[in-house]
Amino acid sequence: MFYIYHIPGVKIGCSQNVQKRIQSQKFSNHEILEEHFDVYKASDRERELQKQYGYKVDRIPYWMSLKRITKAKKIALQTKDEWLPNVDWKAREQKVDQKAKWDKVKAHPNYINMDRKSFNVSYKRKKILLQYDLDGNFIKEWDCGVRNMHQYGFEGAGSVARLKKGTIGGFQWRYKESEDYSKQIDKFENTNYQKVIQKDLNGNIIKIWDNQTEAAESVGCSLQLISRVCNGIGKTAKGFIWEKYV
Repeated sequence: MFYIYHIPGVKIGCSQNVQKRIQSQKFSNHEILEEHFDVYKASDRERELQKQYGYKVDRIPYWMSLKRITKAKKIALQTKDEWLPNVDWKAREQKVDQKAKWDKVKAHPNYINMDRKSFNVSYKRKKILLQYDLDGNFIKEWDCGVRNMHQYGFEGAGSVARLKKGTIGGFQWRYKESEDYSKQIDKFENTNYQKVIQKDLNGNIIKIWDNQTEAAESVGCSLQLISRVCNGIGKTAKGFIWEKYV
């Protein structure tokens, strides 16, 4: 989690450990303005809030400093150079301004130039997920990235959102396609008790089951696996093709 904090009359910053950060800066009074799962979203909001509150806007976004310093720490252990991983307190210690600080860092032979294109997943390419209950009521917006949803027990939510059908974790999911998204979607209709067709991998019908529950018990797999295949999420379950009986 990335926290955007505000030290009144001093600054707005971003950190994963606010308490440690403000103590290192020798401050105590602060407030948390926002919390974000995504470092790029947090970085953008930090600079927006700095401008909104009238503070000096960071020239180097937080995500870039974080990646740069993380990489530089390994170099510093080998070169015993303290400038790269400790640019902030070193700059204060030697009383250099921001431009002079980064000129000094960039001049170091082991400096690593980082930009947004260096990373496999960018904030702009990350899709934001919308969570709805089974009645179609909006619950929450997730901006942590689809690939990270497994950390919260919602692996597969991206597939449900893409197909706009099915559920994961007892919830419905949709992608946020615009800022003016719907707060209400269709109620989820449980199809677990509808007839289902079991086929072999060549497409030959083996049996028509009265419901997905019986089919799952017969082949020894979870109901969710068969349901996902019937809803177009995945191709097979337990070595069989499954289709809704219409």
